[in-house]
Amino acid sequence: MNVFFRFLVILLISDLSLFAQGISKTSNPPIVKYDSSVIYGGTFPAVTLYSNDLEQYKYNLLKRRVQKIYPYVEQGKKILIEMSRNEEVSKKKEHKKYVRSTEEELKKKFEDELKNLTINEGLVLVKLVNRETGNNCYNLIKNLKGSVNAFFWQQIGKRYGYDLKQEYIAKENRELEQAIEDLQEGGLVPMLSRKK
Repeated sequence: MNVFFRFLVILLISDLSLFAQGISKTSNPPIVKYDSSVIYGGTFPAVTLYSNDLEQYKYNLLKRRVQKIYPYVEQGKKILIEMSRNEEVSKKKEHKKYVRSTEEELKKKFEDELKNLTINEGLVLVKLVNRETGNNCYNLIKNLKGSVNAFFWQQIGKRYGYDLKQEYIAKENRELEQAIEDLQEGGLVPMLSRKK
């Protein structure tokens, strides 16, 4: 039995060494495939690294939130520009009717998706709206829906940790600014205006 066991061990070792040598002699070098944007002069996405794993995780989570939320902000910005043009042209009564119809249309289109946002995603949404429009959410609601609605949404926002009256200051939101910059350089979000 002991001789059989030694024979088996020697056989396995020799087979493994031959197997390893056979692979190294016959296998091709690894093939590196490049994305077409890299071949034609594109850039790799920017990466911000933290020395602490927890901080890196939080930052990557913030980047994913910005990437998810930005299309809503972009759509909202376009609608606000359109509404401001309509306000200049039409009378006050017609403008209110237009705001109501636009609100109903937006509810049908985005209500389910926006209701499923987490509290932190909502906070990113509020900050990005403030950043992109140059106006805080409270004033936007007040101008479009009136001060009673603005007060109502401010109270609901406070319940979830938002302050709709807070202005966006880039220096206080450095990680958000860095996340936006990284996503821009990687081509994952359109170029956002840089607020100082």
